Amino acid sequence: MWIPILPVELEKEIFQMTAYSWPLSIPRLMLVAHRVKIWVEPLLFQVIVLSRYQCLDKTFIPYTYPIAGDDDFSGIQSQPTSVLRDSVRHLLLFRIPKTVSEFIVSASSAVEDLWISTAEPIAFLLPFIGVLPLKRLYCDLKELFAHKAQIDFGHPLFSRLTHLELFDQNATDSYFDLALIPNLTHLAFNIPGFLDMSLTLLKTCKSLRVLVLVMLRRGYLSEMIVEHEALGQLSEDPRFVQMFCSQFVDDWKTGALTGSDYWSRAEDFITQRRSGEFDRLQYELKETSSRSG
Repeated sequence: MWIPILPVELEKEIFQMTAYSWPLSIPRLMLVAHRVKIWVEPLLFQVIVLSRYQCLDKTFIPYTYPIAGDDDFSGIQSQPTSVLRDSVRHLLLFRIPKTVSEFIVSASSAVEDLWISTAEPIAFLLPFIGVLPLKRLYCDLKELFAHKAQIDFGHPLFSRLTHLELFDQNATDSYFDLALIPNLTHLAFNIPGFLDMSLTLLKTCKSLRVLVLVMLRRGYLSEMIVEHEALGQLSEDPRFVQMFCSQFVDDWKTGALTGSDYWSRAEDFITQRRSGEFDRLQYELKETSSRSG
């Protein structure tokens, strides 16, 4: 029988710190003692991926995190709301039913990192998303704001946001107000249409450190980019990066688990451009795979 030597409070802090720093250790830590299991088991729910389809690679994210698919969301929905409230920090929702998305978003009130793409309108989630302490958001903002003529960038959901990727299919004038997001340091988009406003954003958004055009695959869009008239000036700003990320969802998972994702690779590339390791005019990060491990 294992007899603790340290005070219980200190012991708890050590185990929880270990679990936060090395999530893959949680299943082993749970075997140490019943009290340790109670301390660290809720941390299994730091990252949740919910998808209706098998197209998400459920084997890539370690089994230590709950992943649901194929309309089997009973495991998540059976969890006490207190567990979701206190534990979930990273949440990915891909084409899941409205009832499930409403349940998980409303219950997971501590989410800081949200990736959401659904087959149904998501504007009904705005009241729930608006009160989350979001730092990272990946979504279609026009969809979230019910396709209003202007997006309210003064909305509370933007107050803590530092990283934003736009899934929007059309770049409209309403996005020039992105500069109103007070703490925005990282911005990404995946259609060439946003290149037209990129120069303005780099000038007006004072906090912006990284602006990424992230493409899922090479093809005709990349040809459109090469011919875009704004590229000459954009290439002179080291904050602008063009990159390919063929396994985008997996990249998000890796970032949630380890902090290494396309954002961090773009940051490293920018640093290398500034230091002269790469030509300052080289804006394309030549990388085709984002998977690791």
